Amino acid sequence: MQQPLPADQRPDGWDAATAHYEDTVERITARFAQKMFDHADVGVGTKLLDVASGAGVVALSAAKLGADVLATDFSPKMADRLRERVAAEGLPNVRVEVMDGQALDLPDASQDIVTCNFGVIFFPDHAAGFGEFSRVLRPGGTALITTWGSPDRVALFPLIMAAVQEAVPDFQFTPPGSNALNFTDSAVMSDALRQAGFATVDAHTSSEPWVLPSARTIEGQMQTNPGLANLKAQITPEQFEATIQATVRILQARHGDGPVTLDMEAHLFVAHKP
Repeated sequence: MQQPLPADQRPDGWDAATAHYEDTVERITARFAQKMFDHADVGVGTKLLDVASGAGVVALSAAKLGADVLATDFSPKMADRLRERVAAEGLPNVRVEVMDGQALDLPDASQDIVTCNFGVIFFPDHAAGFGEFSRVLRPGGTALITTWGSPDRVALFPLIMAAVQEAVPDFQFTPPGSNALNFTDSAVMSDALRQAGFATVDAHTSSEPWVLPSARTIEGQMQTNPGLANLKAQITPEQFEATIQATVRILQARHGDGPVTLDMEAHLFVAHKP
């Protein structure tokens, strides 16, 4: 029998994350989103498809540069939140649709640029997603994709593992086949994009600070983040709550009661369609 998809690969998993997303996750993903526009000519009339838009940090930024943006996400609640932000900012050049990035309901060669900010790492079928990106791009079009970098240089991951070990001694985490650490090796990602039909792929690796108002901010993020569903499945609810509190204690010991800064490494891939 086929195993059910984990929460980070299901729309309802990301629906649940909507409430805390902008106050936590978007604080870091926005920093890498802005780097995308250093590597592509985005301006008035650019047809830009944003896949796995979430609450819309890439889509909103591209729209303010003048692009005609189609923002897509498979989470209905994320799409609803983005529509609210589009309306609040008065951006008529953004259209929001609920859509699966692995099966885009769009014509061939219909987009100038495809962006995907930390989305493909959660695709059950990465090859299908990359193939769709290539299919909907016009000849000469560009895909801009971000993934997390080396696990030991993405501060959140070793932090949570240290908290688990404090809360649940002798626990041995079994990494799932698909999670946020997919494509931490930039060479693997570059090869996958070339296999999908991209002629050239340039990888750019950098670190940015993830600044949270306080250590306590991490509680809501951990409780609702679908990327932690695989960890939650391997321990009891009580042990997971203890892990959250251990994470807070570690952060408070390092940063006190003030803002928390975590260094997060990511790769930006710039892939060109022939």
